[in-house]
Amino acid sequence: MFLAPLRWIAKNLGTLVLAFVLALFVWVTAVLTQDPNEEAVLGPVTLEMLGQGADMLLVSEVPAEVRVTLRAPKSVWAQLNNEPARVQAWLDLSGLGAGEYIVPVKLRIDASPIRVVFLDPQEVRLTLENLISKDFTVQLAVNGDLPLGYRQGAPQIEPLEVTVSGPESAVNRVVQVRAAVDITGAIETFKRSVVLRALDANDNQVNN
Repeated sequence: MFLAPLRWIAKNLGTLVLAFVLALFVWVTAVLTQDPNEEAVLGPVTLEMLGQGADMLLVSEVPAEVRVTLRAPKSVWAQLNNEPARVQAWLDLSGLGAGEYIVPVKLRIDASPIRVVFLDPQEVRLTLENLISKDFTVQLAVNGDLPLGYRQGAPQIEPLEVTVSGPESAVNRVVQVRAAVDITGAIETFKRSVVLRALDANDNQVNN
C-alpha cells in the first residue's frame, strides 16, 4: 500500500518536473509582462568618504559622484526614483595612513530584485597625508610713503603668532607668514584687517 504512491511518483517524475518548470515559466512570464525589467542609468549617486582618520587629509581629487547602470523591474525603478536614499556609494578609508591607494567603490542598494550592470568608476586612486600644525610669527611688510612731515610709528600686530595647519607636504614648505599694509597718504593712526599669506623659501604662496 505504502509503496504504490512512491512507484507512481518515480514513474511520473519526469512529467511532474516538466509540469513544474512549465508552471514556473508561465508565472515568470506573467510577472515580467505586468512588471517588465528596464535597464537605465541611476543617478546621480553621491560618493561618500567613510572612515577617514581625524589626523588624515585627502589631498587628491576624487569624483563627487558615481554612475550606476541597473536592470530592475519597473516597480523597483519607481521606488529608487522616489527614494534616492536607498542607494549609497562610498569609499572605505578605515585604517588607511599616509600614502597612495586604489580604493574600490562600495555600493549598497536597498531594493530588490536588481542587477548592477555597470559602475563607473569601480575604484578610485587617492592620496592621504598627515594633518600637521606649526606656529609662525607674523611678518609685516609696510608699503607706500607718508606725506611730507609725517613719520611712521612702530606697527602693532594682533595676533603676533598664528598656527598654520594642513597636509604635511604643504605645511613643511612654509617658512614664514606675511601680511602687507599700504600706508600711502596716511596722516593719522589707523587700524586695518589684513590678509595673511603663507610663503615658501622662494616667496611663493603655499595654498591649501
